Amino acid sequence: MTDRAFRFSALCLIIALLVLACGGGVKTTKTEQGPKPQMVTQNKPKEEPETKPLQQEQPKEILSPGGRGLVLENIYFDFDSYQLRRDAMEILDQHSRTLIANPEQLILVEGHCDERGSVHYNRILGERRAKAVKEYLVASGIAAKRIYTRSYGEERPLDTGHNEEAWAMNRRASFTVSSNTMASPQSRNGFIRFGQKICSKLACIGLGLQLL
Repeated sequence: MTDRAFRFSALCLIIALLVLACGGGVKTTKTEQGPKPQMVTQNKPKEEPETKPLQQEQPKEILSPGGRGLVLENIYFDFDSYQLRRDAMEILDQHSRTLIANPEQLILVEGHCDERGSVHYNRILGERRAKAVKEYLVASGIAAKRIYTRSYGEERPLDTGHNEEAWAMNRRASFTVSSNTMASPQSRNGFIRFGQKICSKLACIGLGLQLL
């Protein structure tokens, strides 16, 4: 073996020994990880609910918010009768004053009966009760064109019982009032004039087309 080859072999052996020594001496140690610290959150106090002022219930027979119309009390009749009782007249007098003060209102008077009698008979009796109320209101100063009548006979009882107390509650006239449904004379005249203008313009256009 030549001197150069010997030196090269010795150098390779030294390098190999150094690599083994470095690799065997180094140990990888795992560090034990403890539990992760937990975030401590404080509970927020509950927010107090907003306090709203109590809305007082609107009394009867006044214009309610939002134009929902008037609320009128029912009147009641004796058995097999459409004659107005004294207590019914007193209530209708109050309704008349309310309706006169609100001339834009339309009124639907609904006549009802108890379950005794035939369906056809009760329908007629309910109509007579509604018309009796209308006649009284007209005599009190309410325009007849503002009042409509309808009979439900025994179809819509307030009390579904089968005794005198229930029957007395069902022999009644009820009221449905709609607000802001009657146009003023000025607005009606305005609509009429507008319609007349439209018709005249259409007539002119038709005449022009015929000439073409």
